[in-house]
Amino acid sequence: MEAKSENRKAISAGLGYTIGNILVNGIAFISVPIFTRLMSTSDYGIYSSFMTYQSILAVVIGLALHVTLKNAKYDYPNDIDGYNSSILLLMLISTAIFSIVGILFQRILGQWLCLDWFLILPLIIYSSCSALLMFYNAFLALQYRYKEYLILSLFYSLGSIILSVVLIIFTFPSVRYLGRIWGGFIPIVIVGVIICVSFLRKHKPFINKEYWRYGIKISLPIIPHGLSQLVLTQFDRLMILRMIGEASAGIYSFAYTIAMILQIVYSSLDSIWTTWFFEMMNRGDRREIKNKSRAYVSLVSLLTIMFFFIAPEIIRIFSGPSYWEAQYIVIPIGLGLYFSFLYFFPAGVEYYYKKTVFIAAGTMMAAAINVILNFIFIPRYGYIIAAYTTFASYVLYFIFHIFIAYRLEREFVFDIKVILVCLFFTVISGLSSLLLIEYTIVRLTAFFFLMIVVVVVCYRKRVLLNEIIGRGK
Repeated sequence: MEAKSENRKAISAGLGYTIGNILVNGIAFISVPIFTRLMSTSDYGIYSSFMTYQSILAVVIGLALHVTLKNAKYDYPNDIDGYNSSILLLMLISTAIFSIVGILFQRILGQWLCLDWFLILPLIIYSSCSALLMFYNAFLALQYRYKEYLILSLFYSLGSIILSVVLIIFTFPSVRYLGRIWGGFIPIVIVGVIICVSFLRKHKPFINKEYWRYGIKISLPIIPHGLSQLVLTQFDRLMILRMIGEASAGIYSFAYTIAMILQIVYSSLDSIWTTWFFEMMNRGDRREIKNKSRAYVSLVSLLTIMFFFIAPEIIRIFSGPSYWEAQYIVIPIGLGLYFSFLYFFPAGVEYYYKKTVFIAAGTMMAAAINVILNFIFIPRYGYIIAAYTTFASYVLYFIFHIFIAYRLEREFVFDIKVILVCLFFTVISGLSSLLLIEYTIVRLTAFFFLMIVVVVVCYRKRVLLNEIIGRGK
């Protein structure tokens, strides 16, 4: 009974996270046509480069400490609030150190990063608040408290869009990337302050060397892992910016933004899957994990294939003609992201056994291969090839982690056969949709057929779905 209750709780929260994240990020995607028309491809490229640096610094400044919460929940069950407060203090100290360095060397850093020097300190603060949001999200996911996360995320998402539009039109009409940057900076700082107050009200901040050692031991290998993940997902934009130009970087970044529709679904489901997976592993219920993994990977694969068939239309709706070349980029990027979703299965095993060194090693290897391939092929074949080098790197990334997870468990906890079958059909469908870009009717027919399949399956399972949704209220 207890296992069933946890399953329903996890599924309900997963449904809430997914629907809510689609709502939150859906608002962001609806705003994409606004910004692609308000900003030139060059402005879009500069803003995207700023956000790439922000993502990298968020991992470094936050010391990737958000990944430790899953383990701390079981190792410090009687003082989890104390652990959170102490770890939060460590993150704030890290922010202060980086801020001092940023102020002292802001002109040098500005030249090195190809950014205005006065953006260096806001970049550091922006990154710190993003790290706090990741920490808070991980904390809420462990307790299935998705509604609180969504409220805060909606505030940030809506605030960022509205404020950015106002600043672009009325304050920075000639340097529009600044309006977009400041429009996101102000809301994320407010969110960061709210998160700090929320944690520190529960428990006063204090230095606990045991907690710090525990957290750093787990998170330290994750820092190169997190940086390597960002190299896989974002460093190609910086390479395109430097090798080809701002306009090409803007088109490529736009394609990545559209492909992130998939990542929204993947990350929303994984935040709940991981929590449930840890609970099942802790109970030794491997059979339940294998059973649920079949349905999980099948559903996500089907949604991914549907995205591939509709992606060119999304590109055309959400942008002007100057961005339409992105339709040849979005599908190979989406295939790479699909392999990043498959990585979640073996990574869960590695995190459970606290073998984060292996996680870092595999990701660093894939990132290094990605950078090398980009250096070789981007100057020869242009910026579109970067999508394919990223795809190839993610394939190697997944293979490495599958091998490590098998070595740790001596068997596949998840159903590897079903995963491989889904992988095969998803890749074939992605490549087929790429070849059918000009055949709109064929692609849309396939999309609507798959949508009908999903609706029919949901209808046949309507009793179970109603029970899940009812329990989630």
